[in-house]
Amino acid sequence: MRKLLAALALAAFAGIGSAAHAAPVVRPAILSMNISLAGLPSIGFATAGNVTVDDALGTISLAPGAISLATSIVIPVTTTTAIAQLRAATGIANQAGTFSPMGGNIPGEVCPPGTNQACVNGTGVGGLMGLTGTINVSIIPGVVVIPVNLNAALIGRGGSTTTPFTFDAAPWTTSVAMVAVPTTGGGTSTVVISGTTSSAASQLTLVTPTFVSALNNLLPVFTSFTIRFTDGLGLPAFMVPEPGTWLLLGGGIAGLILAGSWRR
Repeated sequence: MRKLLAALALAAFAGIGSAAHAAPVVRPAILSMNISLAGLPSIGFATAGNVTVDDALGTISLAPGAISLATSIVIPVTTTTAIAQLRAATGIANQAGTFSPMGGNIPGEVCPPGTNQACVNGTGVGGLMGLTGTINVSIIPGVVVIPVNLNAALIGRGGSTTTPFTFDAAPWTTSVAMVAVPTTGGGTSTVVISGTTSSAASQLTLVTPTFVSALNNLLPVFTSFTIRFTDGLGLPAFMVPEPGTWLLLGGGIAGLILAGSWRR
């Protein structure tokens, strides 16, 4: 019996060791992004790209420019609002990014938020990935235009800045993202968006919130980023542990516990 338990323990640790030495894998995916300001029509684009999955480290990473906007997009805003038009120029693209379980659980960026702040629930898959490019928010097209520089806004990177406008950003997450803004009555209104993970669709959608204050306009900005794997292998293994792995670990732990008790 002692030999059997010892063998189980060795098998468990052998499994861990082999996983730790597994090489990262480059996987093809459809990458799509949607940027929405204050609930207005979103700016969306998609492209085929590659992501690197490292099951040993439990990470998904992207190289800079893995997803980018190929053509300029102009979205007229027809609802009653002070904003008349959104224009996204070419140059919008991702910076290098890495996502992992609890990767969005960064001190100072986790909910609940304070007023004029953005935050995330860091319990899902998350992490940091900045953006480049500019979205022009037109109050009066050609006359009053607010350029929102995605890099300066710290979108997807977290942190706060007051140059050239006031921005407060948070990391990406597959859980909940929030932006808290003051109301005219002196209270606080919290806008919420959630990310998702779907095993059946082999995809995960991460979201990131940003609070923007520009020329007396308060603009909660929500950005979503979806990775849909197209190689038929499903989600990364570290996101969906195999039952056999848990059995090996359980057997190994049981063996260690019993071995310890026999030494007393």
